[in-house]
Amino acid sequence: MKYKTYSKNIEFLKTVCFRVFLLLTIFVSIRLFSITRNEKKIDSLIALADDFVHRDYQKTLLYSTQASRIAEKESNSEKKAWSYFYMAKSMALLSKFRESALYIDKGLKEKATEETPILKALLKLLKTSLYSRLGMDNLLIEEGNDILEILENDRSIEARLVKARTFYNLSLAVSDRKQSDHFAHQCQNILNQISEKQYDDVRTIFKFKSYFYNVRGEILLERKNLDSAQYYFFKAYHDSFKDGYLSKNTFLNSIGNLYREKGDQKRALEYYLKTLADINQHDKDAFAKNGPGLLKEIYTIYKLSGG
Repeated sequence: MKYKTYSKNIEFLKTVCFRVFLLLTIFVSIRLFSITRNEKKIDSLIALADDFVHRDYQKTLLYSTQASRIAEKESNSEKKAWSYFYMAKSMALLSKFRESALYIDKGLKEKATEETPILKALLKLLKTSLYSRLGMDNLLIEEGNDILEILENDRSIEARLVKARTFYNLSLAVSDRKQSDHFAHQCQNILNQISEKQYDDVRTIFKFKSYFYNVRGEILLERKNLDSAQYYFFKAYHDSFKDGYLSKNTFLNSIGNLYREKGDQKRALEYYLKTLADINQHDKDAFAKNGPGLLKEIYTIYKLSGG
């Protein structure tokens, strides 16, 4: 009798253990499925944020904010850091510098950032852009040197592009012309070593050729080196399509300035009008900053031509 009772108890325990195991398995499976689904959702939102980063700053902010909320709920440090980066990037482009700095710091404090050199370097690179806009060149140089040290042994395409962008930022920060040209040439050398396919395959956030070439052209235009300036301006305009810029007004305006400097008023007017049309179509916010000067150039040309 005792043996039968003992056997029944054993069978009962086996049944209970099996059911508990089954419930735990179902719970874990549901949880893993939920985590996987949420990770995919975050990745898709970050991909959208990246896709719009040079085309629509508000959309980049929207998608990265949505990604951050899911990542925070899942306590996913890497996804949080990436979403904070895109939030900070879009805020910087929207001239919300204080908010951008706050999210850069949030990203840098994430554990995953310390374990991912390229992510840490990107956040610091964004910080140098803020320093540049605020005229804090000494801090920019200090941060730039730190970035180069972080990525010293990283030979990935992304790391090389971040280093190139860092040299570009340094070239704008130093006051000595020879040193500025040295940094610009280091940037150029890295870009020359990266194939078009390799460049095309990286995230939009790593792409910056067009702005580098355009700024280089502006510097050469100021030095009256018109042939070299023309080379860089048209290269910048060409690469702006690959870099994902919807609005081309910056590049068109630079070409207009080139032709004005060459004394070709007809071609200058052509590109100034293209610039104005581009602003009206793609970047109305740019009119407040660039519109008055652009209209003045157009008026001056019309006046000189007797129009």
